[in-house]
Amino acid sequence: LHSDLPILMLGESGTGKTLLARALAAASGRTPVVRATLGNADDLNTITSELFGHERGSYSGALGRRAGLVELADGGALILDEILNLPPHAQQLLLDFAQFGSYRPLGWAQAEPRYAKVRLIAATNGDLPAAMAAGRFRGDLYHRLASVVVTLPPLRQRAAELPGMAEATLRRIDPARPWAVALAARRVLGGRWPWPGNLRQLEAVVQRARLRALVEDADATVIDERHLDVAELGAPPAPVPARAPADDLGGDYRGLVAARATLDARERAIIERALAAHDGVVARAAQALGVARTSLLSRMQTLRIKG
Repeated sequence: LHSDLPILMLGESGTGKTLLARALAAASGRTPVVRATLGNADDLNTITSELFGHERGSYSGALGRRAGLVELADGGALILDEILNLPPHAQQLLLDFAQFGSYRPLGWAQAEPRYAKVRLIAATNGDLPAAMAAGRFRGDLYHRLASVVVTLPPLRQRAAELPGMAEATLRRIDPARPWAVALAARRVLGGRWPWPGNLRQLEAVVQRARLRALVEDADATVIDERHLDVAELGAPPAPVPARAPADDLGGDYRGLVAARATLDARERAIIERALAAHDGVVARAAQALGVARTSLLSRMQTLRIKG
């Protein structure tokens, strides 16, 4: 943890790479921890300014000096989110910094570069070997960043951990209440589900289960099986016939529509009960449901619920 070696974090979207990166930086006692979201621009000057800053007058509109993320992270850690999105022409700049700790802000006129001591933690959900083979990512930059490689497995490979993750999520989103997940619900969560959204999907499932429990009982502290909707977990992969008859396809689609209508009806009933319990005040109902007021208004509009 206390090494200066760069860390490369790999894993599907939503597996918690950024959360782990922040935890590793915090555990090493490094501050500050700065996060850079890469690939938002193809312009080299824009990327240089974002990472390394710029001097006054370095371009039209640069009315003052700007500190880049590297300077802001000096002494701490810099999380490079989605490193694979960094355009090729900007990868050389990052390579030089990763190798020597030196950088030049945009418009820097001094002979000597500036220096910063930063631990780099890069993350991506992409296929770096394929990107290198296609010439989209520099191999030397990869080897510089991959001193320590951490691969986060997707949730579908961590079924035994899911009940514990669900309880940890409940403690985080509602720390004032001693939430627990009942045995029957733990068995459901630990089933063989695909979890395409990984941690983001798990958090959404737990949030909705909590809302159902609270609508059922305002003093609830336990998530039970009835509070989980299997449709929200996704269906386990099933073999698909090579040539499915048209009438079978129609039946499958009608079943999907019916399931969606059932889910909408349940959600509508929960929202209407929350509104009734709070005299139709949307802000108070949203607070009770644990969602943002704007999110509740959006769902009310979709489900045609009058406020």
